[in-house]
Amino acid sequence: TRLRWNCGHLQDRYFEFSRVDALAMERLSSSPYIMGIHAFCGVSVVTERGVNDIAYVVDHLSPRFKLYVAKMVAEGIAAVHEIDGKNQPVSLVHNDINVGNIFWGR
Repeated sequence: TRLRWNCGHLQDRYFEFSRVDALAMERLSSSPYIMGIHAFCGVSVVTERGVNDIAYVVDHLSPRFKLYVAKMVAEGIAAVHEIDGKNQPVSLVHNDINVGNIFWGR
């Protein structure tokens, strides 16, 4: 019985994490630097298609283009931090920024 309770508790946490992610994505949908969301249900989120995880192509990019990508990532992070408006206290942060979270769009 205890194992079953722990499993249910973890599922509740995953549902809450997914709910918060989906809400943030919806609120940030106006930013061209944030992947758009189309639907959300349970622990599943339907987003626009990212062509490549940047980790797969980063070795093939020129230094100048890597700098361009870094600027776009910084713009995305700024959008996250300004979710409640410019010059407002930061209420949302991304705590796991890595190349696996950066997708190359259309």
